[in-house]
Amino acid sequence: MLPLHAYLIYCGVYIAGSVAPGPGMIAIVALALGSGFRATIPAAYGAAVADWTLMTLSLLALSLLAHAVGPEFGLAHAAKSWGPLLLIVKFTCAAYLIFLGYRYWTAKVPDVPGVVPTCARRGFLSQFSLVVGNPKATAFFVALLPTVVDFQRLNVFGYLQLSAASFTLMPAIALAYAALASRVRGLLAGREARRTINRTAGTILAAAGIGVAVLPLK
Repeated sequence: MLPLHAYLIYCGVYIAGSVAPGPGMIAIVALALGSGFRATIPAAYGAAVADWTLMTLSLLALSLLAHAVGPEFGLAHAAKSWGPLLLIVKFTCAAYLIFLGYRYWTAKVPDVPGVVPTCARRGFLSQFSLVVGNPKATAFFVALLPTVVDFQRLNVFGYLQLSAASFTLMPAIALAYAALASRVRGLLAGREARRTINRTAGTILAAAGIGVAVLPLK
């Protein structure tokens, strides 16, 4: 299992990244504005499955990399043999989170799109495709996972913890957006509201990046 503090860090940064209204959340808002709250439920779980897929693929790739850094498959051996490389990865991940925070802070707020899927299957698949096809989502997991996961000790229970975050946090956030959008039609569609959310999430992500930079390698 993941240590509690590591899991809380993962969930906190994951929430911050998910709350920022990128293309996926904007599509959820558009669907809620056009078709109401119930129509967004399949789309919310489409986003959750997409996040889980990207998390799993990123975790698999990083685990294979971690186990390839030394014949002993031990962290101590890896740190001695590949210390400079691990530091580069660590600070690259930190820099990416800080950069992502900066991009959220300075990003232009786009208009809410008008594409509104009308059936459950189309809503699920369109949201799944939108999230999986976003390279920033993959890069987010690649940057975040090494900061909280000890790949040498990760077991099925740790993987289930990470999976649980995808299947609970993402739908909760997406459906919260949808509920607000369907009840207060113009609030989340307004540029100023979304700009404030962007900047709040950007601040949290930048702070997380600074934390990654100062935390020791696992």
